[in-house]
Amino acid sequence: MDKLLASKGMAGPRPSSKQSGWTSSHIDAAEVASPRLIKVEGSGDMTRGAPLLPELTEKPEERFCTQMPISDNVNGQARQTMGVVQVLTFQDIVNRLDTSMNQASMLLNDRLASLQGRCRTATVTSAQCTEICEIADGILAASYYTQKWAFALGAASQSQRPNKPTPCDDVEQALCSMRVSLPRLMVSSAEAQKKLTDLIKERGAEGAEKRVASLGVLMEDLRAISPHLERFIARMSRCSSTLRSKPLKEFIASHLQPALGLRLAQQVAAFATA
Repeated sequence: MDKLLASKGMAGPRPSSKQSGWTSSHIDAAEVASPRLIKVEGSGDMTRGAPLLPELTEKPEERFCTQMPISDNVNGQARQTMGVVQVLTFQDIVNRLDTSMNQASMLLNDRLASLQGRCRTATVTSAQCTEICEIADGILAASYYTQKWAFALGAASQSQRPNKPTPCDDVEQALCSMRVSLPRLMVSSAEAQKKLTDLIKERGAEGAEKRVASLGVLMEDLRAISPHLERFIARMSRCSSTLRSKPLKEFIASHLQPALGLRLAQQVAAFATA
């Protein structure tokens, strides 16, 4: 198990999950150590997926180009603005949370269905298995955090503290875990967003931000949840595209083996593809 965790970048002892002593909805800061969301800052050269929602703008963008590129010098080099990261306020993040999570759930369901279909007819290599397990761990981490937020904020749908997800060991476990976590992700994020909106109406944006921070709902985690999912949606798409279907003879043999046995299934497959 240690070797498997090391190959997935999760080496080291896992913190123990204490089930006793939980008497309020406050989230201890030590409890967020595992799993972790990929933060916006400090992510290095890690590729970020397509944004779930368009960036905020003061006015709608023009449909067609109506002016020349902005130039910094006489040589006509256009100024690059793609690397600029827009910093959203607490209220902006809350307003966009529900919509971005719904968009993420829709994309994840679509990508997951495609990945499952390809896994049924493909020979999954060890590297691909590790990648699928890491993707599942990332999706489970996002679902875990939204459930923690819903619990800390007192949402009716999350009356109990969520259990920490364990790392996936094989493809079947990873696919099953993602299927189970996606509905929880959508429901808990919607409940959390509703509670956060109510707090903003009651206390104002600044007061609400301080209140949720005291409950353990950190601003950096709220800011990181959407980019975190964007990366894993992109990784799931790339992983699905690398899976190749088994040869017809091998597929027939593997499909018939549970009913006929290996030797007879191979004979039938050889006859069918002759």
